[in-house]
Amino acid sequence: MAGSLISMNKIIYFPITFLAFLQGGFSLLSLYLYQSGIDQGSISMMLPFLGIGGLLGGIVGGVSSDRANPKKVLTIMAVPWLFIPALISQTNILVQVCAIFLIGMSLAGCRSVILFIITSQKDKDSINHSLSIRRIIINLCVAIGSGMIGFIISKSNDLYVAYLYFFGVATFFSIFIYKVDVNQLHVLDVIESRKYRSQSLYLLSIISITLSLICFSFIPVYYTIYIVSEKQFPTDIAGYIFTFSGVIIVLFQVKISALTKNIDIHYRVMTGVIFLSLGTFSVKYVSEYVGLALSVSAWTLGEMLLFVPAVQFILEYTTSKKGKTISVYQSLFSVSDFIAPILGGAVIAFSFSYVWDISLALGIASSVIILIIKQKCGVKNESYQY
Repeated sequence: MAGSLISMNKIIYFPITFLAFLQGGFSLLSLYLYQSGIDQGSISMMLPFLGIGGLLGGIVGGVSSDRANPKKVLTIMAVPWLFIPALISQTNILVQVCAIFLIGMSLAGCRSVILFIITSQKDKDSINHSLSIRRIIINLCVAIGSGMIGFIISKSNDLYVAYLYFFGVATFFSIFIYKVDVNQLHVLDVIESRKYRSQSLYLLSIISITLSLICFSFIPVYYTIYIVSEKQFPTDIAGYIFTFSGVIIVLFQVKISALTKNIDIHYRVMTGVIFLSLGTFSVKYVSEYVGLALSVSAWTLGEMLLFVPAVQFILEYTTSKKGKTISVYQSLFSVSDFIAPILGGAVIAFSFSYVWDISLALGIASSVIILIIKQKCGVKNESYQY
């Protein structure tokens, strides 16, 4: 197992690191556009293309991994990072929209292939451990990166573009250099008994995770703008929010995953959704730094509880092959990235704070669906015993 993890580390963890630094930069993309002179309404119309690109990239990356060498697929999906910074720095909104589309496509595509490789380990404990390490790397680098970007944007938007250039090139070459030993991957179909898998439960699991991801997508799109424009917090605090969140995850993710691994996966996912939605909802009542810290801590705890078991939750009910299922899971992030700006933009016309009411409502709805799945799953398992 140790040798497998070391090999996995060499192959996957470097690209994960550089992608996470890019993600840290994109966590303040809306603020970058806002400070470039683009109004909130236009930003709400531009950011859905992140989801459209992600939807395409997630599907292509996951499905292609079932049919081709994952390393080749990963390399192709990483090519756009070489020229995305040049596009996002242009003043033409159409060119910037193209860059946003490519950001979504490449991020989702790379994530799909990486998840395919990680979940193709033979040992389930190794998969859970690798997913936890992946979350730590992502959040540590997002924390550092968003903190850097918060400071950088407060100084110059040009430095933001330079940041994207550096980590974009690093991402591509980290993928280009390393090789994936396909012979070490356990790529057999995750479906053991297709006739016992319920399409309706699979669809419900997808819906529940999608609703929770919309709550999560509200954070990078609206949370930072909300605390700066509505709550009057300093601009650099927006970056430090993700730094604070990332530090919490780095310190506690593995421990929480280990403590909760024997808890029913339905309850783990549901608890994560509840904390995520309550944490975002509470920002309405934040007026000082202590309240802001509590709000961030709540949705960060939700993130820690939700995202490690979420992919396993989908795989538990899937009726498709592993690569295709992972592409569906990754595409849910893109769907939420598409829906969140549109949904939020519609309610902002009435009141910005309504975004957080919707976040709470979506979290409750997701939790109810998970309970329904749990109940139906229990009934179905009883029927199998007979």
